[in-house]
Amino acid sequence: MAEVSEISSKEEKNESCGAINTLEASSTRKGAYGKEKSPRKKIVPEYGKENTPERLLTDETQLKPSQVAVEKTREQFTFPDEVWTYKKVTGKTPCDPDLHGPDKTISGLFKDVPFAEGRYRVVLKGIYTDPPFKCGHLCVLKEERDTKFWAGHTKSSLEVHRIAKSLAEEFNKENMSPRKLEFVDIADCYEVKILGAKDAKEGTNLAVIIEDFIHGDFEKWSNNYGYISGCSNTIAAFMHWTFIKTEGKMMVADMQGVKTGSTYILTDPAILSNTTDHIYGKSDTGAEGMALFFANHHCSWMCIDLPKPTLDDIYSILPPKVQDRAEQIKKSTALIHELVTPMDALQLLIQLLSIVAKQKHRKIEYSC
Repeated sequence: MAEVSEISSKEEKNESCGAINTLEASSTRKGAYGKEKSPRKKIVPEYGKENTPERLLTDETQLKPSQVAVEKTREQFTFPDEVWTYKKVTGKTPCDPDLHGPDKTISGLFKDVPFAEGRYRVVLKGIYTDPPFKCGHLCVLKEERDTKFWAGHTKSSLEVHRIAKSLAEEFNKENMSPRKLEFVDIADCYEVKILGAKDAKEGTNLAVIIEDFIHGDFEKWSNNYGYISGCSNTIAAFMHWTFIKTEGKMMVADMQGVKTGSTYILTDPAILSNTTDHIYGKSDTGAEGMALFFANHHCSWMCIDLPKPTLDDIYSILPPKVQDRAEQIKKSTALIHELVTPMDALQLLIQLLSIVAKQKHRKIEYSC
C-alpha cells in the first residue's frame, strides 16, 4: 500500500483532475501495458482485489469496501466520456436518509446493456458510487420503457413497495409461515442525469428506481392476474392474508424475487385495490385480478381458516373472456388497459369481495 501511495502522489502532480483513472490510463497512454513502457500502477483497494468495473459487474459476491478504500474506489469510477458501454446515473432521492445518506444523493455506474427486461421496464446491473457507505456494492437501475406514459408510475411504485413491505413485516410477526418475507430497500430518483451513454439524456421527469442487487436464482411466484406458482404456499397465503388483513381493501400481488434459506427476498410487487380507480398504478388490476387469484388459489394450512369467495360466485360474475386474457398474459404483469370485465360486473365483484372480507374468521387487526 505504501508503494501505491507514492505512485499516486507523483501522478497527482501531473494530472489536473488529481485522481488516477485506470480506464483513462489504458486508453490514453500508448503501450501502457506493453513492454516498451512501464505500466501505470492501478489503485488496489484495501480488501485486496482489483476494483475494475468489469470485475465488480460480473462478480457474484457483494463487495464491502472499508471506509478507507471508499474514496479510492470513487476515484476509479470517474470514466472518460468516450467510454460508451457504461451509464453513470445520479439523482436526488426523497427516501430514508439512513438508507441513502443525509444529502439524499444517490448515484451508480451501470452497464449499458440490459441485465433483465420486463413488459414495461429495463433493468441494468451496476455498482453504487453514492452514498459512501454503499459505494462498490452491487445494485440495479430500473428504467421505464416509455417515460412519458409512465411519468407518475415511479411514485406509485414506491408507495406500493412501502405498503407491501409493511404488510410483510406484520405477516412475519404473526408467524403465519415458518418462512419470512423481506422486501429490498429501493430509492426513486429525481433531477436525474444519465451520462456516458450514446443515448445520454438528462431531465427531471425520468422514471428511475435504484435498488440493491439480489443474489440468487430469480423466480416469479405470482402475478397480478391469476397466475400462482405451485412452488410456494407461503407466497399464496401471504396474498390471501393481505386481502383479509386490509378488510378487502387491497391485496399484495406480483410476488417475485429470490428464495434464500428460509427467507424470500422480494421486489417489484403490485397492489390490487377493491375499487374502480386503479389507485396503485398501471399494474393495479383491482377486483378482476383479486377474483382471478381466488379462482386459482388452493388454501394451505396457513390460510385455510381465512374466508374467500366460492368459485360459483366468481364465475357467475366474471365474463368468459377473462380466462382467454389470462392465458395470453400468463406469468407476466397485466396492465389496466388489458382488463376485460365490464363496469356493471366489476361493481358486483367489488361488492362480493367486500362481503367476503367481513365474514367471521380468526381476528387479524390491520395497522399499516
